[in-house]
Amino acid sequence: MNKKPKIKVQSPRKKVLFIVALMFTISTLHYLTFQQLLHFHAVYRVLIFVPMILSGFWFGLTGALFILGGYLVFYLPYIFAYWEGFSVLDLEKILSVILFSITAVIFGSMSDRERRRQIQLQEIKAMAYLGNAISMAAHEIKTPLVSIGGFTRIVRNQLQCSDPNYEKLNIVLNETKRLENLVNEMLDYSRKMELNRKLCDLHGFLQKCLGYFQHVEKEYYIRLNINPENRLPAVQLDDQKMKQVMINIINNAIEASPIGESVIIATDCNSSRVFIDVIDSGEGISPDCLDSVFQPFFTTKKKGTGLGLPIAKKIIEAHGGQINILGNSGKGVTVRIALTIT
Repeated sequence: MNKKPKIKVQSPRKKVLFIVALMFTISTLHYLTFQQLLHFHAVYRVLIFVPMILSGFWFGLTGALFILGGYLVFYLPYIFAYWEGFSVLDLEKILSVILFSITAVIFGSMSDRERRRQIQLQEIKAMAYLGNAISMAAHEIKTPLVSIGGFTRIVRNQLQCSDPNYEKLNIVLNETKRLENLVNEMLDYSRKMELNRKLCDLHGFLQKCLGYFQHVEKEYYIRLNINPENRLPAVQLDDQKMKQVMINIINNAIEASPIGESVIIATDCNSSRVFIDVIDSGEGISPDCLDSVFQPFFTTKKKGTGLGLPIAKKIIEAHGGQINILGNSGKGVTVRIALTIT
């Protein structure tokens, strides 16, 4: 069999050395060429754009600025060494420096923007493939799970509570229910987000969400803080999906906080956005994990599915909002939701 040719990818170090050598060579030619040979110097001023373009293409704005700094270090002494009292030639040299500087910033910025766009496209494609795979797997698993749970429930109901198999079947039912919840979350994550928005009183909405946690209010100090200086405006929400988000985030805060500690839901707003902060008193999240908490199936819990926060992010972004996790100055973290006022 013919072996496929190996494609050699230059290391960043070799690229840097090549760019520096190219820039040094072109700058040196300026010094070694007689001042009277104007045509040669004009060519050198054009050639200096080559290392700048390569640097911006390979390393973005940082690389372009690096080359710009090197260019100024090499070329400015040459300008001043042959200064002719601001002659036409001097003006041409200064304009070439200005043009080079502007081009470096623009090209480097465009290169960075294109690189970010490519990364976003790759992430979108990866998430689309993942969503399709999750959807197919969830649909295949759901039907047998429902059958297992149904038949197990029928068999259990025919037994006496004192029967030793009764508790075993309860365990099967509990585990089946847990798997059904996981499948439902997988389906929620993979489905296309469709919103049924309506004008919602945010204060009343949050009070209803807190009503789901009355059973733990004696163990945790859960309270809703409203900034009296900012009256919360009504917001267009899909209240059912946003209720799912808030219950999940508040529940995470309760699970993270020791018994007797506070879980605070604080609100604020400005002219364009409403902010909802869920503040816990737990151990916080390590910086290494902050970038991964919104990735599907990433979890630090022993029994977590790793889909709660990704689903919350998907719902909030469908509303045109943002969700971020911020470290507190003391202990715990703050989950901040920002919604646009419409």
